[in-house]
Amino acid sequence: MRRFSVAVCLIICFAAVAALSACSGDERTRAEYEINCVYSEEGVLSVGETVEFSAEKDGQNRAYFNFYPLAMTEQAEITPLENSDVAGSVAVRSVTAGGKSTQYEFSGNNGFIVNLDKSYSSGQRVKISIDYDLTLPKGDKRLSITAKTVNLGNFYPILAVFDDKGEAVFCDYYGIGDPFYSETADYKVSVTVPSEYTVAASSYASSLDVDGDLTKYEYRQSAVRDFAIVMSKEYNVVSKNAGDTTVNYYYYADQTPEETVSLAAEALNYFSDRFLKYPFDTFSVAQATFSEGGMEYPLSCLVSDKLSVEGYRYALVHEIAHQWWYSLVGNDQVNESYLDESLAEYSAYLFFDEHNGYGLTSQNFIDEAVSAVKLCEKINQGREGFSPKVKQSLTEYGGEYVYVNMVYNKGLLMMESAENVLGREKTINRLSAYCKKYAYRIADTEDFLSAMGNLKPIILSYLEGKTALYP
Repeated sequence: MRRFSVAVCLIICFAAVAALSACSGDERTRAEYEINCVYSEEGVLSVGETVEFSAEKDGQNRAYFNFYPLAMTEQAEITPLENSDVAGSVAVRSVTAGGKSTQYEFSGNNGFIVNLDKSYSSGQRVKISIDYDLTLPKGDKRLSITAKTVNLGNFYPILAVFDDKGEAVFCDYYGIGDPFYSETADYKVSVTVPSEYTVAASSYASSLDVDGDLTKYEYRQSAVRDFAIVMSKEYNVVSKNAGDTTVNYYYYADQTPEETVSLAAEALNYFSDRFLKYPFDTFSVAQATFSEGGMEYPLSCLVSDKLSVEGYRYALVHEIAHQWWYSLVGNDQVNESYLDESLAEYSAYLFFDEHNGYGLTSQNFIDEAVSAVKLCEKINQGREGFSPKVKQSLTEYGGEYVYVNMVYNKGLLMMESAENVLGREKTINRLSAYCKKYAYRIADTEDFLSAMGNLKPIILSYLEGKTALYP
């Protein structure tokens, strides 16, 4: 996600995507989600979800989910909602495991634990069904009803990742950053909506069924990290090819939509050439209402309708870079957010440094980042709990101001410092090798440092806060 200091709007936009090749990820162990949704004009989303997955360890008798909509309710202690937002609600109708009704419980802020029908051995397949009604919050968040769009990001229970100790990782939905962490999985999704809506999603609509005042969209997508939907009554769509990929742009207030979709196609081609060929047939960009500058999801991104022309372009390219740093190469976005945000920021810097004519000068990015980080470190110097580290958990930054400066601005300077030592082409080659090795998987700091080779001391100096721009 691209952050801006002004209040921005933008939300989840999504795109159509065709199937991957059979070699992408391990089909034998990927989880399979089947999600069927019906949206009513009253702002209620009725969801039936079935997920089949492999047990993580012998004797597993419970399943663990991050159920992010729980953070959007009045009961949540940690929430991204602000005072101007109206909270939503979640009503679970039924839960089954192995076809049998079962008990469940809520854990912490947005954890969800389901008792299984028996103990499973490691690798054995488990099937759980969860039916619930979600009354959407009103505001400008990833999951909300906004002035222009209905945003359905992170709207369903998603399996928690297990850490090295064999424990499920619950991700509290903090007000800063992107507190998400998930494995790639296969999805079959349907959404039924009033026919006046145009729907974009994290895949290509494999079928479309119009029945009177309702339209049903159906999607199938393999090896993606999550699935999101956005819809609007006001969308127009333009498209452009980027190699083997069709780029779709959903918009309602863009005076130059052809230029925007061309920029998106150019950025997609550039990162495909530099890091790893984009493996999907479709990518979508959506103009939307959202409280930040932009937001990434697999095979799609969204850009705020409140940005300046230059800010819109930069946010667009930053979010497209996330298709490599987050969507393909996954990471723990709560504890190691720099692994996707700093790399996406550096990738956008590379693009604009090598593409003139967009009103954006790459040297200005560096100069502004230096000034912003220096000021942040000066203001916070001596404050209890403040650290000039790039690598911290979302709870340790102490607020969005420090988070943005350490992860985005200082993270960009970290990668530029590495480039100054090794040279651009060699630095990009190492990022490309890292991307190819960990595509469809989850990487951590140790993996990244190993891929960077002799750049490790430089990167560590930033990650650990040993390099401070303000003495």
